[in-house]
Amino acid sequence: MRRTPQYRERERQWRNGSGWRSYRNSYLKYRFGITLEQYEQLLIEQEGLCAICRREPSRNFAVDHCPKTGKIRGLLCYSCNISIGHLGHNVATLLAAVRYLQASR
Repeated sequence: MRRTPQYRERERQWRNGSGWRSYRNSYLKYRFGITLEQYEQLLIEQEGLCAICRREPSRNFAVDHCPKTGKIRGLLCYSCNISIGHLGHNVATLLAAVRYLQASR
């Protein structure tokens, strides 16, 4: 049962120990081809902020990558990551959206 105090304590210990780091490292390597250390270096370079909106995320950063090349572009908050995804990662569409917003001022 997940709601028991014993379960929550084991989960807290796992997250604060090496279990979480090992899991996160494996996930990042499998999904994006980077290590946890490389992820943390990106986080330092971005000063802990989203690469687009420069805000702290309310949840974990998304590792933004080019869908065609797989190249890592940076770390984004959920909103920015979803936004560029909905625009199809298309620069022309994004610039058209910028022009649209500027014209409405």
